[in-house]
Amino acid sequence: MSGTERILKKKKPGEPEGPVPLVIASRPSPAINASGLDSLYDAILLTNRACVVQQANPRAAELFGYTQEELRGMPIGQVVDGINEAVLGVMDEKLQRGRFIVLEARCTRQNGSLFPAEVAVGAMRLPDGPGYCFSLRNITRWREIQNQLSMAQNALKCVPCALAMVDLDSKLTFVNQAFCKLWGLEKPEFALCWSLDQMFGEENANKLRACLETQEAWTGELVFRRADGADLRVQAVSAPNLDQAGVLAGLVFIFNELPPPAAA
Repeated sequence: MSGTERILKKKKPGEPEGPVPLVIASRPSPAINASGLDSLYDAILLTNRACVVQQANPRAAELFGYTQEELRGMPIGQVVDGINEAVLGVMDEKLQRGRFIVLEARCTRQNGSLFPAEVAVGAMRLPDGPGYCFSLRNITRWREIQNQLSMAQNALKCVPCALAMVDLDSKLTFVNQAFCKLWGLEKPEFALCWSLDQMFGEENANKLRACLETQEAWTGELVFRRADGADLRVQAVSAPNLDQAGVLAGLVFIFNELPPPAAA
């Protein structure tokens, strides 16, 4: 079977909003040497087929607030929410065919506090028979960054001036609602299939790309053709769009409509 499967579980009262996906990947799980668990960065829980913890590394004890001894003999569902009979059935069917499973799960510490985690599950053989290896990583910081980016993108969509972004191939990757209104487009998606030259014309596109050489913002007046064929005169600002490492990722544009020139 190819592709990705998802199973959604119900939330308990008081849990964060949003479904928790179970993603079944399609490459074989790697073999794990149980004797080397203590040196691994990720929290590791080894369980039997009934998902009762048989072994835990120090990282797991640190992550959940239990001692390694306290984790042994504990049902995995006590610390990783949602590992129930239905999920176990899917896990067992897929893992026994040499696959591994990746979950985004809510986990519970000893003090009752919750945190989101990425959990990779693979089948392995324990001294007492077949079992599972749960590899967990706290993704709280990743979730915070994801939420911040989502809020920033929503803010960009709502600003009154027209905004657009292109990648290094000069393909439009983002436009806001003000851009659509200015250009006479029904939806942002209608612009994302266009290149910079197709949307603005080769001459205007070259002017907008001029800041790539100087790495400084460029400002000027441009005249474009709207989707309905009418001429559009704007004050344009073009600036390099840098990623977190300061590496050029594309260009960002701001457009403000100008009134038509006064009659002579």
